Amino acid sequence: MKKPTKKSKETIAKLKAQLDDVSNKLAGEQEKSRQLEHIIASMPGHIYWMDKDGRILGCNDEQARNVGFSSRLDMIGKTIHDFQPKEKADKILANNNEIMSLGLSKVIEETGNLVDGNEKTFLSHKAPLRDEKNNIIGVLGISTDITAHKNNEFTLENIIALMPGHVYWQNKDGVILGCNDEQAKNLGLKSRSYIVGKTIYDLQPKEQANHLQIINYKVIQTGEAQIAEEVSTLANGQTKTFLSQKVPLQSKNGDVIGLVGISVDITARKEMEEALRFAKERAEITNNIKSAFIKNMQHDIRTPLSGLWGMADILERKIKDTTLSDYINNIKLCTTELLNFCDSILDFTNIEHGNQLLLFRKFDNRALIMKIASLEEPAAKSKGLNLILDYPKAVPEILIGDEFRIYRILLNLVSNAIKFTEKGYVKVSVKKLKSDKEKREIIFQFVIKDTGIGIPKDKQTYIFEKFSRLSPSNRVKYKGLGLGLRIVKEFVNDLNGDIKVSSKVKVGSAFICTIPFKLP
Repeated sequence: MKKPTKKSKETIAKLKAQLDDVSNKLAGEQEKSRQLEHIIASMPGHIYWMDKDGRILGCNDEQARNVGFSSRLDMIGKTIHDFQPKEKADKILANNNEIMSLGLSKVIEETGNLVDGNEKTFLSHKAPLRDEKNNIIGVLGISTDITAHKNNEFTLENIIALMPGHVYWQNKDGVILGCNDEQAKNLGLKSRSYIVGKTIYDLQPKEQANHLQIINYKVIQTGEAQIAEEVSTLANGQTKTFLSQKVPLQSKNGDVIGLVGISVDITARKEMEEALRFAKERAEITNNIKSAFIKNMQHDIRTPLSGLWGMADILERKIKDTTLSDYINNIKLCTTELLNFCDSILDFTNIEHGNQLLLFRKFDNRALIMKIASLEEPAAKSKGLNLILDYPKAVPEILIGDEFRIYRILLNLVSNAIKFTEKGYVKVSVKKLKSDKEKREIIFQFVIKDTGIGIPKDKQTYIFEKFSRLSPSNRVKYKGLGLGLRIVKEFVNDLNGDIKVSSKVKVGSAFICTIPFKLP
């Protein structure tokens, strides 16, 4: 027999060392496996894993002991129906099938009976059990007894279940994972667990589901919250409008894995808004009819009044009898008052409807004030008042502005001053406050001062309100609609100006208007 060579001895020694190494590793792996098995067996709570058919593949000691088995090995091959009532076992298997079909882990509240017959509530965290090729071969679960906590009724699940409105959440594929009680009830489901695994197409007509899907898709694709009005049909056939707020549901890594939504029924509010819109349209139609009537009335009244005033003016100039002339002059004053009423009504109507457009153009300011003075002079003379004009020569006469508004502002103020002054004077002063030659801008101040009845301090703001009067006693002595100063205030504001009043009872009043213009 040939003696082993030195080289073969070395080879045999290496092989032996390798075998010893492999043997040691296997022993180590076996030790680790025994340790891991011991750890799982000793862990608190109920730990178990089973195949697709519900047969137990393994569990820890507490799981086996609490359902009546002396060893966890005795449970292997058993099914849930071997140690749970049929109704509870069917429910648990349904939960398992859902987890395997979705391929997602889930936290579920389940009930089960222990070996002593007591019913317990468990919070079960279940996940798909996969093989080395990542194929789902069953379910792995960890269940914790929460019966004591359930008795307190303050679990997070109960809080969500009892929340008002419609609360729901789903994965990125549109599969619904849960909801609150109100959502389930309004969809006609026996409990909120029955919604799990469904999509909006299972719960809503196709057209409505398509609209809901658009919003959901936008949340998941953009990762941004969305607020939208949505229409849904309830189980009783009623169609309701909801205000929905939906936010992306994210994983720990920040990836969007679904969405959470809260929808509030706003049907009653929408119906009220529609009723208000209809009422507003009706009111606008009525208002337009009223405005058209007022404009026609103004035209129909102004035409004969103008004719009456013209004929009275002719008679006054031809008749020499002083008494008759005074009578005719009174007719002229009355017709002028009625014409002013018509103008005030039309101005107010245009202001209320925003129909009085601003029109800036060149005009002669001095000529405008002289025109007002000529119109109001007869009324002033009939009361023995002096109508004074103060327009210094150095103050520019040709301006760019809204001539109509300036005319109506000054006419109303002068007319009011004469109306409420029994003796003394009414003075119209024009001042230039400041000007900018480069910008061609100038600011004017118009002051209409009288020696009339005056205005109490506490009424000096009130007089600018529509249909306002100082006191009921004035309604007989001083005619008017209570619109003049309201129109003045609106027109001054339109021109970016300002109006102030300084007055003392039984001494007189001064209305100060500050208005900007452009120079031509």
